[in-house]
Amino acid sequence: MKTKQIIVGCVALMLVFAVSWAFLWSMQLSHNVQQVSSIPPSNPNQIRAALKVNPNDPVALRSMAAYLMFQHNYPGAIQYQRQSLQNDPTNRYTKIDLASYLVHEHKDSEALPLLTELAKQNDDIGQNASSYLAKIKARQQK
Repeated sequence: MKTKQIIVGCVALMLVFAVSWAFLWSMQLSHNVQQVSSIPPSNPNQIRAALKVNPNDPVALRSMAAYLMFQHNYPGAIQYQRQSLQNDPTNRYTKIDLASYLVHEHKDSEALPLLTELAKQNDDIGQNASSYLAKIKARQQK
């Protein structure tokens, strides 16, 4: 009987430890995401240099789009994101970024096809797309 109590106690202690560790890990992850989102994208000179070497590099094009968005140059960001999507048409991150820039610029009709496609997936990108679709719908109801 005493052995059973010891085993149950150990299991309970391990469970408490696992839950505590998971909670602390999720808090640290959340903090890291907030820190990263406030850091500007790569040096624009490095991005331009990469684009001189390969003007169709989808990663460099996305980087330039992110840099321009960080500078609040949404029309420029849209242009680079469209180029990136032309060179990597299946990249869902490029699609959601482009759609978000379009929504920001009130180009809802251009964003709708991308968002509708992305919202079909049950993941973070799909949830973001659904949020943007709700924003568009609310905007249309005003």
